[in-house]
Amino acid sequence: MFPTTIQDNFFERPDEIVRLADSLPYQPAPENTYPGKRTAAFSEIDPVLDRYIGQRILRSWFHDGEFKKETSLNWIADIRFQICHPMHDDQYHLKNRGWAHYDSSIKFGGIIYLNPNPEPDTGTSILQMKKGYFWNNAEGIKVERAHYNGEDIPDDVFEKGWRSINDEWEETLTVQNRYNRMMCFNNQQAHRVNTFGHKQNRLTIAFFFHQLRGINPPYMRF
Repeated sequence: MFPTTIQDNFFERPDEIVRLADSLPYQPAPENTYPGKRTAAFSEIDPVLDRYIGQRILRSWFHDGEFKKETSLNWIADIRFQICHPMHDDQYHLKNRGWAHYDSSIKFGGIIYLNPNPEPDTGTSILQMKKGYFWNNAEGIKVERAHYNGEDIPDDVFEKGWRSINDEWEETLTVQNRYNRMMCFNNQQAHRVNTFGHKQNRLTIAFFFHQLRGINPPYMRF
């Protein structure tokens, strides 16, 4: 119900957002379910900023008046900084690439890129199934989570696990990492990180909208 959307120049003063990101502590993923580390939710760190970001994202589809009605637009979202370090000396090694996945438990999600001078090929690939269906290979997921946990996995074992999942998909669109660019996608849109870079950490804001109340989604409004 939410189209893939890209918006440049998302923040008016992105350098201030980066300074905030640099000042906060980060924690690894519970059960190694995603790469890198994230901060506490913005709703805990700065509720005003949390609502500001939520509104700016939703304004991609809804006009200002819809935030002011008696039955105004309300949402529940999880918004956090995320930082990922390069995972291999070779930027294009499989161990330094993302894993195909989609976020089925939410309404829609996305990221905001926050590296002022991003390395090439550190954006996001939008994917579609090659066969019209797929299944999550349990061994592949096991390899993925061990990798995110920093375990030393032999290259042949890693490649087998990576391909068991990623070879089920083909890339249809690449969104380049550009400073202060926001992209979002619906809960059935598969995607993955192109690469985690080579010489710098990949800084983003990751956001996940779990509930949306007060108005129909964009694809239900006509």
